[in-house]
Parts: sequence; C-alpha cells; structure tokens
Amino acid sequence: MHQPPTSAPSVRVALPAQAQLGEGALWNPLDQRLYWVDIEGQLLHIFDPATGHDRQLPTGSLVSTVVPAGPDSVLVALQSGLHELNTDTGALRCLVNPLDKPSLRFNDGKCDPAGRFWVGTLDMEGAKHQATLYRLDPDKRLHTMLTGVSISNGLIWTQDQRTMYYVDTPTQSVQAFDYDHATGAITNGRVVIRIPEADGAPDGMTIDADGHLWIALWGGAR
Repeated sequence: MHQPPTSAPSVRVALPAQAQLGEGALWNPLDQRLYWVDIEGQLLHIFDPATGHDRQLPTGSLVSTVVPAGPDSVLVALQSGLHELNTDTGALRCLVNPLDKPSLRFNDGKCDPAGRFWVGTLDMEGAKHQATLYRLDPDKRLHTMLTGVSISNGLIWTQDQRTMYYVDTPTQSVQAFDYDHATGAITNGRVVIRIPEADGAPDGMTIDADGHLWIALWGGAR
C-alpha cells in the first residue's frame, strides 16, 4: 500500500460559485460532470469543467445530497423527502418521505457498491440522538439502518466491498461496520479513528484507490 502524500497538495478554485452552503460534490464519469448541491440555496448544480458552465436546477426545498440514477435522472435528498429529479426538465417525483418532525432534514448520502442509496438526517435545532441513517434500495423500499444518530455525515465503502466507514459528527470519530454486499446489512460497528476537537469536526469523507480515507474537518482550517 502506498503511503499518504507528505507534501502539500496544489489547490485551486474550480468554480467561484458563492454558494450559501455547498455540499455533496460527486464526479459522474458517464457525462464528465461534477454534481453538487447548495443546501440553503435550494439548488442542484451540474458543473462542466471542460467548458466552465455551471447549470443550476432549483429544488424548491433544502437539498443535501445528490446521486446519479440513470440517463437524465438523479436522486436528491430534500427536506420534503427523497425525490427523483429529471435533469432535462427539472421535474421532481417524491419516492418516500420518512421525516416526521419539522426540525429534521436530510444530510450527507452516497450509493453503496450495489447501488443502494444511503442517506442520513440531522436535527436543525441541534437536538442530539434524534437522527437516523436510512438505506433506499433499487426497488424503492426504505430501510432504517441506524438510529440515535446526532449529525449523520460522511460514509464510504472499501474496494473489497466488506467494510463501510461512517461519520456521526459530534462523536469526533469514524466508525467501521462489516458490510454485506449481497444484502446491504451492516454489523459489528466499532470506532477506528478518533479526531481531537482541536483539529475540527469530521464531516464528509471519501476513500482513494490505495484505501486511504480522506475526511473533511469542519472548522479544521487555521
């Protein structure tokens, strides 16, 4: 396994979007576009780095994450539920809405290696242990995977499809779960990384080809 880079990476602004609360950037290799959302701006952005054009689609509600669902189709997590959005017309179709309190909204989400859509929630009033991690299967059935969460955030799977990593931000940690690729079940949750509060709060997360986790730390910049 390669070692993590020791030199500072080169960073440049790809798009001066001036978003209110940018989140959930996802590269789609099929159309060579970067999909991302502005939560408080209630916008889905589709950015073409080849041309510099950033297309914006209004969602009409707080939008926290986006994943591709097919040609001209994405799934978006809105405060009004999980929706399919037609990127040609902008039309929205609600699939399911499990949110039973006005203070709850969806937060970070991703698709697992089998195409299941995992997305969690948070309480906008700051109440702890009121959030949930859900899994939406391709047949559109919704499953509750974790309860008692506070701020559901980054999640990612290993290339061998055996482990899922997960962040509940206030815990200042990253958990690992044994992941069953065939069923989508997760078991044996355990803390594998603890992050000092002085370094910032764990937020979004991804994994690279060498199996290294990259964790965004909210408040970590100095």
